[in-house]
Amino acid sequence: MMEADDRMQYVSSHTSERLTVHNPYDGNLVSDKIEVALEEDVDLAVAAAQSALPTWQAMTAVQRSALMLKYADLVEEHTQQIAQLESQCMGTPMMLATRVVGNHVAAFRYYAGLTDKISGTTYTEDGDGFFKMVLQEAIGVCAGIGAWNATPIFSAWKVRKLPTSIFLGDC
Repeated sequence: MMEADDRMQYVSSHTSERLTVHNPYDGNLVSDKIEVALEEDVDLAVAAAQSALPTWQAMTAVQRSALMLKYADLVEEHTQQIAQLESQCMGTPMMLATRVVGNHVAAFRYYAGLTDKISGTTYTEDGDGFFKMVLQEAIGVCAGIGAWNATPIFSAWKVRKLPTSIFLGDC
């Protein structure tokens, strides 16, 4: 199995346009280097996800769970830095920003625990001579747009697409 780190790479936007973010509390500059994604950038991200999909779908539920837990561990390890950025960008207190990141981690851990709990359904022969089986399987690449405020938590449980899709085997 190829490790996710072996295939991941940062790709710059196709435009030089940048977003500038100021702390709403005190007006200080947080960053003026946030890249803007164009339609072609989104198309490339979708193409990369479609390219990775066969590898991801070939992973066992246990392997997907391990990667989701590794991701949760990495986010947890950097909770203070992520919370600091969230606090600066949104003007929220650090206590709240830290909880937002913690909820993001908790959502990924929760769904990582479900990867091997998805089963199919069977139906007995009901006079037509056929035994019926329904298999739950991944359907492909999906995308979600998260809210601008409390980004970590909304990407994890408000939108619900991200961890749910990942644990089911979608990209």
